[in-house]
Amino acid sequence: MINRKCNLLKYLLLFVFLFSGFTASASVVTCTNRAGANPIYTQVLPYNGSQDSMTAPGNPSQYKALYTWSGFVWGWASTIIDCSPNPSGISVNYLQYIVPPTGSVPVKDSASGNWIFPIPGTGFGLSFYNLDQRNGPLGDYQNPNKSYTAGINAGGQFYIKVALWKLPGAENPGNVINFSNFQVVQALQLTNSADSWGSLPTNGPNLISNTFTSNSAIISGNITLSTGTCTFNNSTVEMGTYDATWSGAERAPAPWKDASFTLQCPQAMGYDRTASINTGNNTVTSRTGVSTKNQNVNITVVPRTEVLDSARGIMALNSGGAQGYGIQLAWGTVASQSAALTPARPVIFNVPTQQATSAFGVGSTNSMTVNMAARYIRIPDDEVQAGPAVATVEVIANYN
Repeated sequence: MINRKCNLLKYLLLFVFLFSGFTASASVVTCTNRAGANPIYTQVLPYNGSQDSMTAPGNPSQYKALYTWSGFVWGWASTIIDCSPNPSGISVNYLQYIVPPTGSVPVKDSASGNWIFPIPGTGFGLSFYNLDQRNGPLGDYQNPNKSYTAGINAGGQFYIKVALWKLPGAENPGNVINFSNFQVVQALQLTNSADSWGSLPTNGPNLISNTFTSNSAIISGNITLSTGTCTFNNSTVEMGTYDATWSGAERAPAPWKDASFTLQCPQAMGYDRTASINTGNNTVTSRTGVSTKNQNVNITVVPRTEVLDSARGIMALNSGGAQGYGIQLAWGTVASQSAALTPARPVIFNVPTQQATSAFGVGSTNSMTVNMAARYIRIPDDEVQAGPAVATVEVIANYN
């Protein structure tokens, strides 16, 4: 009995000794930049207005890729920084994310899977995609891409594809896109919670907990697109003269008048091309032709007076003249219209409407007649008063 107790005590002492031998170790990691290294890269996105000419869609319903740069290499973490102690034994996650300029809030495009960062003040945006190890889209610091986990000296190629996008539901404010201060960050995140960072150089923002930015790139660009805005000559529609006593039934309309107009549209250059990048010097070596032709013309009718009935295409007359009537607009020829109070295709003001359905040849100029009809229509409970019955609309047309 006594011998058994002694043996049990030996086992207990042995186990205590073995378990107490496994204690967590912690390292304080310090890093410096190598002499001659370039931890903060400045990249102007290369674009040639004549060789890269494109006509962006005017008001797409989805994000549309306009131009893709196949991939830039902005250095390797292992050739930029030296860390101690034992860099191969310190495990880190290699993360990449974007710090956008003020006012740029990223949106995840469900179709492509990209995070798209709007370029402030424009209808365009940029996306960034990691090409080293585990590929993936870059979000902001709350949605980084993790390419892999390894030692600090394992490599860390900073290899990023960039794309320019047209944002949905945004009219083109112009054909020149200037942008700056999009910052792409590569960060090292310690995987051992006991480890910590010590003295470090400032190679870019550190927005994620327990990370060190090994290198970063500041992105800017100046891109001039081919204009996609159509023009037409100002025109006046003679609506006719009517007796002020003419009122008919409530909301009774006058006869339709021809309000058609002819658009002169510039060259339709299409969009969606890819530039192949020489990763040795980050310049364009070649580019593809456009893969998407412009199709349709978006036409927006903007009244200069109040919209009285948006569903029926009725706008108010100018003040100081006739009262009791508005002007109603509808798409189509006069012959195609009916006497019904609600036309088959009323003009919905301030909303783009597509005209034409065939793709335009790349480089083609296009002229088209857009059929529209107009008439006076009685406004309920509004006293009829004689005078000039005038109203003005602005027509905005561009390629889709």
